[in-house]
Amino acid sequence: INLDRIKKIREELERTKKRMENVHYVREGTYIGKIIPDIAGNLISEVAYYYRVPVLNQEGEITSKYYRYFPGNPMESAIKSLAESGLLGGQSWKYDRRPFAKIIFFVHRFDGQRFGPEDGFGPGVYLFVINSKPIIQSVRLALSNIFLFDEGMEEEGLKEALLYFNPSVPNKGVSLSVVKGKKPTATLTTTSGVKIPPVEVPSWAKAMSVDEM
Repeated sequence: INLDRIKKIREELERTKKRMENVHYVREGTYIGKIIPDIAGNLISEVAYYYRVPVLNQEGEITSKYYRYFPGNPMESAIKSLAESGLLGGQSWKYDRRPFAKIIFFVHRFDGQRFGPEDGFGPGVYLFVINSKPIIQSVRLALSNIFLFDEGMEEEGLKEALLYFNPSVPNKGVSLSVVKGKKPTATLTTTSGVKIPPVEVPSWAKAMSVDEM
């Protein structure tokens, strides 16, 4: 038995567990803070597709996890076949593929009824996962519009826009309002009317690109 190897695995699991405490799905409500660029300067990850796979949790109940989709993945055919045969509980376990995108967000304030400090969620830096295609499209479009400048004003416009995403610049940030439901939407606007403090970016947020997280 390689005890050193076991020790390294345990240490990595602890680091992963600690990072996962900072991972949340985007919930309904309004976030005030900053979207923080990753080490490559990206504000949002590429859109990756995942498929839902049924698993048995510790309580012996059937639940689901999402696994990365890629063409030709053998699990894709297996899930489709089992779902179509009814062995996964019929339509409730029908093969499901969803888009996922990620952003690093410093939450200064969150206004929403479904999630609050009592859930262990307060001001801090989080990796937010967006799994709704309309919301992903809305965020990407809003970001592109923020960095859309008139001809001849590119350099000046970029300097001004970057202040809202620079973690060391106080009082300039963004407001992200998310509405879930049958017609999910997201509205992203810049704001300078909120006293947002300078952000101390944690080491995990500086260690890799948002695509790799």
